[in-house]
Amino acid sequence: MSKKGLELQPLSSWMKVNRPFIISGPCSAETESQMVETAKQIAATGKVHALRAGIWKPRTRPGQYEGAGDIGLQWLIRAKRETGLPVTTEVATAAHVEAALKAGVDILWVGARTTVNPTKPGATSFLVHSGIYSLTRNPMYLGFLLILCGWAILLRNALVFPFLPMFILYMNRFQIQPEERALTESFGAMFTGYTARVRRWI
Repeated sequence: MSKKGLELQPLSSWMKVNRPFIISGPCSAETESQMVETAKQIAATGKVHALRAGIWKPRTRPGQYEGAGDIGLQWLIRAKRETGLPVTTEVATAAHVEAALKAGVDILWVGARTTVNPTKPGATSFLVHSGIYSLTRNPMYLGFLLILCGWAILLRNALVFPFLPMFILYMNRFQIQPEERALTESFGAMFTGYTARVRRWI
């Protein structure tokens, strides 16, 4: 049995749009009214080609808001019917893919994978400590910080800089520390040894 190759098709072969292809919408579909009203306002601009919304919002810490779930797909499809815009959402599991396609979602995207699986933090099986992770334990958050620094410089406003330490404190408290606890539970001495060698930021 031969292995099928991946056949890539240009966007223009299945959707008629002018470039750039603009996707817009709320980070999370929280209520039906929010989803539909936001979609109508986006469609009214005439500049957006597809509507997006997060239906499943994976979190490092279980118990946080994790999205509306399958019911949110109904809201997304209603927004599609009322605006005529194709819709898209992020999927993280095979069940997400099946539910989204069954509901009529037009475009799916697969979220990035991190050291901690955001849908199952306790099932993490591999600790990444090479490449950029040998320089900083949190390259994505460091990247965000550098973007904020660049934004402050671009604005030429010294009042922006006091917000940078606030960003670091917030990320440490509400994002990084919970991730580190999950990794310590999963990897024990392997992770604590890694934290001794590599700084949290840089």
